[in-house]
Amino acid sequence: MTKVSENNSVIPQDRIGISYNLLNDVELRSGFGGFVPGDDQEISEFKFRYEKTFFDGNFSVDLIMPFNITNERDQSFNSLNGLMLDRESELGDLAINLKALLHRTDRFALSAGLMLEIPTSDPQQILIPIGPGIGLQFANEDSYFLTPWIGGLYDLNDKTFVQSFMSYRMETNRHDVNFLIGPAAFQIGDAQDPNYFMWSTQIGHRMYENRSRRGITAIIPSLELHYTSSTDTDPTASFQTPIIPIAIPPSIGSVDYLTLTLATNIELGRKASLGMGFGLPLREGNSTFPLLSSGPTDKNFDWSFNMNFNYYFGS
Repeated sequence: MTKVSENNSVIPQDRIGISYNLLNDVELRSGFGGFVPGDDQEISEFKFRYEKTFFDGNFSVDLIMPFNITNERDQSFNSLNGLMLDRESELGDLAINLKALLHRTDRFALSAGLMLEIPTSDPQQILIPIGPGIGLQFANEDSYFLTPWIGGLYDLNDKTFVQSFMSYRMETNRHDVNFLIGPAAFQIGDAQDPNYFMWSTQIGHRMYENRSRRGITAIIPSLELHYTSSTDTDPTASFQTPIIPIAIPPSIGSVDYLTLTLATNIELGRKASLGMGFGLPLREGNSTFPLLSSGPTDKNFDWSFNMNFNYYFGS
């Protein structure tokens, strides 16, 4: 998942950048949002981006390509051993973020945009055995996501600012659920990722400034809050097995994340910046869906560390 607020600015920019995010002790989830038991994993995420402005700097297009060291895409669930996964490196889904600057004054800027995530990663399959030679297969292929968003930037004074983003991420299609009998597969229903409301706010202060064009020209510590909540009321998945009809409720993919991040951004000359941050989740809740072990749904990692580097090539 690519979030609008990650390594982003309300104001359109000409830049290339790379970001790295380390998530420690990640709670494993299926591709459809639900918690499944298994050993916690450490996940590394890289994102490469290219943003270019046009129409006198009032618009920009931002291309973001993720690369992850994470769990293998094909997941097999066993009631005794939990989720059985190997590690793998993979490309994520390409994100194209369109940004429009709607209003700007000396102290305030307002922008809005639309992010489209295009399926460039390998398809994902989740297998849940339910008996000898039979099972359920969730096939997650060709998922497109749309995220409309709005963002604001306000300078409280010459040194302190507040920046905030609000967005809503939606999947545009559903996926097959197959009933497996030996090598044969029969489609019996469909499933879909949850939709998410996301809000992020950052308060930063220019603690140090050097007006020269060389070396460290500014140090800007910041405090950030990041909130993500699922909003679905329809079942995450529904299907008719030969034995009983099953509807997985939205609660299986329900999350209510709130993360506090302490970060510092270092400006290097007038053309580059280096950022670092340490994140801690502030909430924890538990799943109660009977087919899968109870586990946290409001805390999916113990802590995170992120870095980003940007080079600005505009005037």
